[in-house]
Amino acid sequence: EVTRRIEQNLVVVDNLAENLWYFYKIEQQTKVRIAELRPENPILSDSKSPFMRVPFSIRVTGTYEQTGAFLYAIETGPRLAYIPSLMYRRVELETANPMVILEMNVQLLGKK
Repeated sequence: EVTRRIEQNLVVVDNLAENLWYFYKIEQQTKVRIAELRPENPILSDSKSPFMRVPFSIRVTGTYEQTGAFLYAIETGPRLAYIPSLMYRRVELETANPMVILEMNVQLLGKK
């Protein structure tokens, strides 16, 4: 059961449209705005592994709650994700609900 579930949620590196749509779907659910979404070169694991890491560079803007929900959705979503780095910056200080920028690198587990 676990292996089947992992296999169903692996990213196919050549399917760029579906890979990007995964993040845009989360954008719609969490009400953030994706300011930048860039696929990067896949990272090959050792030659015996049937998996590879498919990295993306992402920058989103929204309230702290919205960007937190975006991060949580990636961490707990169906795709297996590793987030090696992230940074939060507050951009609007004078409002009741300040806007923040979330910049992060995300690596999704993919098929070789």
